Amino acid sequence: MSCQAPFRIRAEVARLLDLPESRVRVIAPDVGGGFGVKSGPYREEVLLAWLARRLGRPVKWVATRSEDQITTNHSRGSVCEAELGVDAGGRITALRARVTAPLGTALLNAAAGPPWNHARLLPGCYVVPACEITVTGALTTTTPVAAYRGAGRPEACFVIERLMDTAARALDLDPAEIRRRNFIPAAGFPFRTATGQVYDSGDYHLALERALQAADYSRLRREQGERRERGEIVGI
Repeated sequence: MSCQAPFRIRAEVARLLDLPESRVRVIAPDVGGGFGVKSGPYREEVLLAWLARRLGRPVKWVATRSEDQITTNHSRGSVCEAELGVDAGGRITALRARVTAPLGTALLNAAAGPPWNHARLLPGCYVVPACEITVTGALTTTTPVAAYRGAGRPEACFVIERLMDTAARALDLDPAEIRRRNFIPAAGFPFRTATGQVYDSGDYHLALERALQAADYSRLRREQGERRERGEIVGI
């Protein structure tokens, strides 16, 4: 079977069929694309093993493209409403977020992964002293949801960075400057976030400065101002 985690699937199939793991063999040929969706097991894979034992003969099933589209998990669709508290100097004081995560019509083994990652990584690379985060899972009439391409991490990054841009506009600060004021300092590692995650290392200030230099950020800002004066809508 095409999969990313043969030993995990072996363990789960053995557990669900009440077999010792030594009695289950998972052969993984070329994986092809995966990105998390083949970390399984899926219900069909367990059912096939059960059928083979029940019938006493090999059983083979090949999904059509249409079947694969509606049974393989996806990983998007969550809705997040968030608020960021900042003081007059542009320093973050608190973060509040409410995440509603679609789970599809059935829970897969990694269904909790995307909403969990979404919540725990919301502070991002910033010093956020306090958090209040609520996550609600919703059964939906859609494909199942589990790990795929970041599994909740892109959503967390999108939310916190949107909040930083919004705060910068409210305080009339350059978006780069408000980030400088709130980055976890390089000397602060290892760093434990308000959600309990431990970051072992990093230098976010240096990474940002190198990116700004490579992009010639000052020139881009000047050009943006000039073009906006001419009525153009230009973002960076």
